[in-house]
Amino acid sequence: MRRLQTVLPWLRPAAFAAGFLVLAGPARGQSPAPAEIDALFATWDRPGSPGCALGVLRDGHFVYQRGYGAANLAYGIPNGPGIVYYVGSLSKQFTAAAVALLAQDGRIGLNDDVHRYFPELPDYGGPVTIRQLIHHTSGIPDLYGLMATAGIPLENVFSDSAAVALIARRRELDFPSGTQYRYSNGGYFLLGQLVKRVTGKSLREYAAERLFRPLGMDSTHFHDQPWSVVPNRAISYQPDGTDFRISYLGNFDKIGAGGLYTTLGDLAKWDADFYQRRVGGEALRRTSLTRGVLAGGDTITYAFGLVLGRLLGRPVVRHDGAMMGFRAALLRFPDERFTVLTLCNLGNIDAGQLADRVAALFLEDLEQKPGSAPLRR
Repeated sequence: MRRLQTVLPWLRPAAFAAGFLVLAGPARGQSPAPAEIDALFATWDRPGSPGCALGVLRDGHFVYQRGYGAANLAYGIPNGPGIVYYVGSLSKQFTAAAVALLAQDGRIGLNDDVHRYFPELPDYGGPVTIRQLIHHTSGIPDLYGLMATAGIPLENVFSDSAAVALIARRRELDFPSGTQYRYSNGGYFLLGQLVKRVTGKSLREYAAERLFRPLGMDSTHFHDQPWSVVPNRAISYQPDGTDFRISYLGNFDKIGAGGLYTTLGDLAKWDADFYQRRVGGEALRRTSLTRGVLAGGDTITYAFGLVLGRLLGRPVVRHDGAMMGFRAALLRFPDERFTVLTLCNLGNIDAGQLADRVAALFLEDLEQKPGSAPLRR
């Protein structure tokens, strides 16, 4: 199968070999041999199999990128840097950034009670704040769980207003707000709706205006119009015996908790801006790394759509995503200015584990240290 490659004007021809792309990176240390990297993806690196696109970044620049397997089995289109993938919960960091920008602009306060913007929510006996929605400490139930309980399949046509009403129908929180951490797609769906209620623009429109266009992320969008055409879009699959079946929800249009389509190249621009901060300045960077704090004073690992922890003895900032047969991971080592991106279109691939293993090949001092277990969601 022909593998997609990105041709960059400053790249020497000698950098191409055996169908992969290696760039000379600015960071210190030797890069692993391409064969070592490719061996991690060998299971899917064949015609007739879905697989992944891999990007490895230093200082916001690719040092390695390659596709493995097919983005579309029907047409034999290979995975690679130019393919657009659904990234599931990687979306949350963009939703959280959009809300943080609203706070920077003085249009909301992160400690505002959400009832100010969602008066239809029931009285929970106390406030539920925007900050708690961001940190998954609100007690708002998971939207997809509520849909399953109500017998509403994810593939059904289901309006945003109906989704808000479904959350409001639950008269009680899962726990008193602020007292626990429990991952909730319901909370992040409400954050997406919050943007719309405050600005009059959908999260798709607002994120394009404030995040994606300023960074040149031209292939990235929140997909709230399921009928819209997405050029170069991957299809996702699940294993089916010795073969594969399509795993794709054509009507799914819920954004905020998920809903983002993007490419390796666009995520590289987002990663570079983690250091450059053309969008939101240093204030947004600081906010994005602010961990949640429970009512009892305990600090949790979840920040603004990002999980903060340690891996390979180093601080990491990461998030994984999963929906349909798409699997995605963004694993960043901020001290090394080093990031691994894995975007996959087969449901039994652990994109986060692959990112961990790629990072271990690149980074020095690879011994796993106590307390450095991977943190993924």
